[in-house]
Amino acid sequence: MTRNVFFGLVLTATTFASATFAADTYELKYKLAEGDVLRSKVTHLVNVTTKIQGNSQTAQSRTVSTKNWKVEKIDDEGNITLVHSIEDLQLWNKVTDRPEQVYDSTSPEPPSPIFQRAAQSVGVPLSRFTISKNGFLVEREELQESAHAPFNQVTVVLPAEPVEIGAKWDSPTDVQIRTSKQQLKKVKTRQLFTLESVVNGVATIDMKTQILTPIENPEIKVELIQQLANGKVKFDIDAGRVMRQDLDMDETVIGFQGEASMMKFRGRMQEELLTEPLQAAVAPTPPKPEFERTAEAPTPAKRPEEATEVE
Repeated sequence: MTRNVFFGLVLTATTFASATFAADTYELKYKLAEGDVLRSKVTHLVNVTTKIQGNSQTAQSRTVSTKNWKVEKIDDEGNITLVHSIEDLQLWNKVTDRPEQVYDSTSPEPPSPIFQRAAQSVGVPLSRFTISKNGFLVEREELQESAHAPFNQVTVVLPAEPVEIGAKWDSPTDVQIRTSKQQLKKVKTRQLFTLESVVNGVATIDMKTQILTPIENPEIKVELIQQLANGKVKFDIDAGRVMRQDLDMDETVIGFQGEASMMKFRGRMQEELLTEPLQAAVAPTPPKPEFERTAEAPTPAKRPEEATEVE
């Protein structure tokens, strides 16, 4: 074999290997049109155990709803304006030593006082928000009074550029929480995303929530635990929309009301895109919640220099 032939074979083999192992990239972005309606079934389970001065109490709840997002307009920059409403709502909760409470918006039975405010949110526009084609929140308008402060981010944030398997991106979020002294505190957090796989056009994205602001005060920690969701997102690349989310929360805070106090919060949220016609969608009557798995605890991030101190 001549020297030139040998080096030619080496060059061919190297080129082939480079082509073979070149990483595929995927463009993840929302693809919606004016008038589109995205409907999804949302199931939210919560189990909270609280111990204060030797007394223990457990509160359980289950919420099943049909979420409706209607695309109102898309501007020249690709920003998407949607109107959010709830088509139907089923609620169940149970607190230690108290009777269970049930509400079903599809039933003629009037809601009990505890569910009166929730019942008023069914079938009316709740908020209007604008997101970029990558899911960043641009603007939000509350159309109805809410019992809870709105999240600063309303949907899954996607990377601005095409990415390959294993790529990571994040979305910083400021969370407003209220202390026992009724003071509002801002805590910096971020959602960290990782593209785990792409199978048959469906991307699996891992999501973790991380607290960036150092938190030492357990009173503040106990207000944050409902925000620390981790889980998986299924995204249809061709259709440009989220197919499914499975998120978990599992946090424990000690000392929020004295050294012997403890709160353990376990939650699970599942959201699945619906495809059946509007008139066929009927949510089931919610059974009692069950918890079968534990969420992976989020990995704390290093404190950024610009993070806001929280006492």
